[in-house]
Amino acid sequence: MKKYSFFLITLFALNVSFAQTWKRIVPVIPDILLRDVKFVDVNTGYVVGDSGLILKTTDGGEKWYRQNSGTKGTINSVYFTDLNTGFAVAVTGTGTGMLLKTSDGGEHWIVHRIDSLFGLWNIFFLNHDTGFALGTYY
Repeated sequence: MKKYSFFLITLFALNVSFAQTWKRIVPVIPDILLRDVKFVDVNTGYVVGDSGLILKTTDGGEKWYRQNSGTKGTINSVYFTDLNTGFAVAVTGTGTGMLLKTSDGGEHWIVHRIDSLFGLWNIFFLNHDTGFALGTYY
């Protein structure tokens, strides 16, 4: 019986110590659909969405700041290979794909338009030099 009681007390203590509390954060930009979120480390993260939206946090999500993406297109996915180098993929209203790149942690984004009618939906990197973008041909 003592082993059983000790087990229950230990289980309860572990459950309490690993419990996380969720906190509601008032939307920074209302009525814009958010499409992707990626964290580079425990404090630095990015959210992307409609109307060229890129938001950055440096305090684990307590505060979010808007960055100038250089586009009004729908940004569907974002990926950072390190704290400074990041990529995002987007699509315009006409279906043209775009690849966005930053080399300074999102302070400046360079927009590269894809010449064909590809809407880009997702981006992923295996390492700093090798990445993949998923798209749709219209």
